[in-house]
Amino acid sequence: MENMLEDLLNDILKEENVLVSINVGGAIIEMRVNKDLQYRTRENWITIGDNDGPCHMHINKNEVKEIRFVREKKETKTSYSIRLMNVKDERLIAVFFTRMQDENGNPVKERIERYEYIFKKYGSKEVIPLHN
Repeated sequence: MENMLEDLLNDILKEENVLVSINVGGAIIEMRVNKDLQYRTRENWITIGDNDGPCHMHINKNEVKEIRFVREKKETKTSYSIRLMNVKDERLIAVFFTRMQDENGNPVKERIERYEYIFKKYGSKEVIPLHN
């Protein structure tokens, strides 16, 4: 349980077509994930991306109190995300699995299976409380 957040982020960074979104109130920062993104931890901080590069993020592990696996049914599609929540029940980071439908709007089985694989790997629970 102690390294669940780190393990989950490592698994996400291995995926294709993933968008990380940080909402800072009035501005949204988005970063596409690719397998070349650097990942490291130091004390309470996780860094994703090259610290000296044009885009990177720092995540304070102590601020993440819950992981949520979210499937949202919309009119023509279902969106899939993993959200990191803080103690105030605010979204710190959302990880969106993109290109889950083909050009005709049909679900892409392989993409959905990747999301479901991660969901099952972490206990098939929609909400996972973290105890730091």
